[in-house]
Amino acid sequence: MNPEELKQTYFKIRSSSVEHLKDLIHDLKWNKSDELNEKIRELEQELENLKNTKKYWLVWDSEKEHEQVVLDCQTKLPILKEEKTRKIINDNSWDSNLLIEWDNYHALQVLNYTHKEAIDVIYIDPPYNTWNKDFIYNDKYIDKEDTYRHSKWLNFMDKRLRLAHNLLKEDWVIFISIDDNEQAQLKLLCDEIFWEENFVAKIIWKKKQWWWNDSTHIVVEHEYIYIYSKVLSKLIFNLDSEHVLSDSLYPFKDEKWEYWLVTLDKTSIRFSQSLVYEIIDKNWNIYLPRIVKWRQSCWRWWKEKVKNEFDSLVFKDWKVYTKYYRPEWVTPKSLLYDTRFWRTETWKELLIEILWRNSFSYPKPLELLKHLLRISTRDNSLVADFMAWSWTTWHAVLDLNKEDWGNRKFILCTNNENNICEEITYERIKRVSNWYTNSKWKEIEWLWGNLRYYKTDFVEIESLKEITDKQKLELTYNAWELLAIKEWIYNELEKNDFWQIFENKTEIVAIYFKESTRKVQEMKERLKEIQTKKWWKVKWYIYNNPFDKTDFKDLKWLELKDIPDPILKVYREINRV
Repeated sequence: MNPEELKQTYFKIRSSSVEHLKDLIHDLKWNKSDELNEKIRELEQELENLKNTKKYWLVWDSEKEHEQVVLDCQTKLPILKEEKTRKIINDNSWDSNLLIEWDNYHALQVLNYTHKEAIDVIYIDPPYNTWNKDFIYNDKYIDKEDTYRHSKWLNFMDKRLRLAHNLLKEDWVIFISIDDNEQAQLKLLCDEIFWEENFVAKIIWKKKQWWWNDSTHIVVEHEYIYIYSKVLSKLIFNLDSEHVLSDSLYPFKDEKWEYWLVTLDKTSIRFSQSLVYEIIDKNWNIYLPRIVKWRQSCWRWWKEKVKNEFDSLVFKDWKVYTKYYRPEWVTPKSLLYDTRFWRTETWKELLIEILWRNSFSYPKPLELLKHLLRISTRDNSLVADFMAWSWTTWHAVLDLNKEDWGNRKFILCTNNENNICEEITYERIKRVSNWYTNSKWKEIEWLWGNLRYYKTDFVEIESLKEITDKQKLELTYNAWELLAIKEWIYNELEKNDFWQIFENKTEIVAIYFKESTRKVQEMKERLKEIQTKKWWKVKWYIYNNPFDKTDFKDLKWLELKDIPDPILKVYREINRV
């Protein structure tokens, strides 16, 4: 087993109850083969280990009623269909951002094929399970009287976070907003999925300022944002360029910059006798490390460093100081209490100005999302949000691109409950992407950005275990939008009954979607003809590909790919078939 397989096996065993293991052992004992008897002994040993273990993990009730969206995937293969009338094109870059309307579980299955280990940053704002009609499970609102409300929420989140984990690159992160209702459970769940050692931090975000005291016990003014990396050792965050430091912290100034003074001797560092020595200033005054509370301190610098940087030292009040200059940027902080992050009426009013109506009660502040993306993204990062209720993530991405001339792209997913995707989120994107007039009749400059709008569709099957050739062909014929998204290539050159060809500025993507190969040579000649004009590499997807590159020697820079089996493999792995 490779490390990932071992990890998954470990989690399966950990999440199995002792009673489940007992039942499994009992069932296996009916088969008397040597191999199964050996498995029984292994399971019995594992059962004993589980009984004796001192570790802890999160346990919740298994689903009494499975999510319908999950059951659907046993007899339906999710695909995407573009709503071409909703396409937004503002430039000729051929780049595009993606909006996927429908249940995020289906969208995440598709993205596990198109964008596995391809996402740089994920931000989600999941339902908080506040019993205030914010969480729908199997088409029903979860209320306070539901005794399984926490288990239902955990089942919901567990499936989606595991799919999200597959999307992240090794050196990138996920941000998850939450409040007190489920934050403790979320931490333990993420420790299992992302591993505890990849926990980065818990941000405490001050969301509002209550000026009155109407709470029964304590006024809660904050929420949380959990941060997990895929591999913590590879994570690199940007410095925070927007954090405002108090002027009182830097009362001095020289020709370089503002600074404050830090004593050169410290008791908090590990004591070393070799760091206790005389320092003589220019007036021949002698300084030694102080004795603080009957404890000998020592210098922070070695003699050689003092000698080399003597001119930077400050001698004052019989102490030796070093200058700590005011930084332009600082390491991101875990407390976000600036007023720009508060969930005030300002951000609600922003949506009203854009959409001309009160459309969303509690949108996340734009500056909050910009801060998270500013510290975590590069100028070409790919950002995903599969619980994009108010589309603030999208707005933040385009705002940052405008600020630093970046080329960040986003993939956003949301359902269309109460027409929120069509009438609110899409409308917000469309208006902000173009010049628009706000509710105060003021013209607002656009933020650019192209967008393609997709809805989830399905290829009907009997079972994921047994898929007929006819169904495979149907999947292949309907998979072109998946491949366009996977390759980030949307400009269709041509399409006929046998093939489809796309192009962008650097490559050609072609799909041959027939079982018969009689037109393959003809298609090859067509690709050669295109390639002689453009000199681009070719990615060629062929149904049940029986060829290798040597069969097409006269096609340059060719990459042959199989379809649809790689798609089916992903769906089977996700659904454990």
